[in-house]
Amino acid sequence: MPVEISLPPVVGDPAGMRALAAGLRSDATSIAVVAADVASTIDGLEFYGPAAERIDVRVRTSSRDAGRLAERLLATAALLDRAASDVEAQQRERERKLEQMRREAAP
Repeated sequence: MPVEISLPPVVGDPAGMRALAAGLRSDATSIAVVAADVASTIDGLEFYGPAAERIDVRVRTSSRDAGRLAERLLATAALLDRAASDVEAQQRERERKLEQMRREAAP
């Protein structure tokens, strides 16, 4: 009579995690480019007075915020890549253990 051999599954989709990380990196790049373009554009304007100062402060603040957002997206993408590698290693280890248990249980 065969013995049922099982281990709890390792939950996770490393390929999906890496795809999401790639998407986040792409978004971060786009955000960083837009932030740099906006900052560059405001530097090239010849607009003076109180309204110009308010616009300048707002645009620079928004540009810095966008840059920080891009950095956070990149950090999240790096975390996802590391987590995908961890999940992948755990899944391989589970398969290795299952194979070992099957060999040991074989007559």
